[in-house]
Amino acid sequence: MNEESYPPNHTKENGSPSQKLLQDTYSKIGRNLMLYQQIEIGLKSLLPFIHPDGGAKGIEDFRKFKLDISEKTLGQIFGEFKKSITVRTEEKSEEDSLEKYLRKINDERNNLVHGLLKLPGMSLDSESGCKNIISYLDGNLEDINNVQVLLQPIVQQIAADWKHAELDESGNLKRAINFSMSFAIKFE
Repeated sequence: MNEESYPPNHTKENGSPSQKLLQDTYSKIGRNLMLYQQIEIGLKSLLPFIHPDGGAKGIEDFRKFKLDISEKTLGQIFGEFKKSITVRTEEKSEEDSLEKYLRKINDERNNLVHGLLKLPGMSLDSESGCKNIISYLDGNLEDINNVQVLLQPIVQQIAADWKHAELDESGNLKRAINFSMSFAIKFE
């Protein structure tokens, strides 16, 4: 019996997952890895503009911060992001919610990269293990999308400000962009 004869997302006679189910599982692993990488790259690009030790101190500090941030992990980048924003609230719980949310995103990413198959019920050797992985990754996708929604207005504002940036003949910033904005977000 050849591979195509197995119904999609079903097991073979020996209990192992079909090729289609394995492909779907690997596809979702890759999707989430790429999305986490987009968040990391996006934040590394964004932080020099919004961090108090970045552009706000001038062009040289902007350049130094940009170089320093390029070597940081996602967890460290989230820490720098938290330092870059001011949560204005009368309740400490909303600021704590942001902290917990960023930690959750980082933990989900670390589980994917460093320990997905160590999590209970996760396996590439069985139909149920593959389906558990897919379910887990689809659940993470909502959190990934929420981070992208969080960052989108910041990136749009910086892009708008960038139009007014002063560049030298090599295309480098002559001076830092003064960036400030506020918006409301509810973390759950």
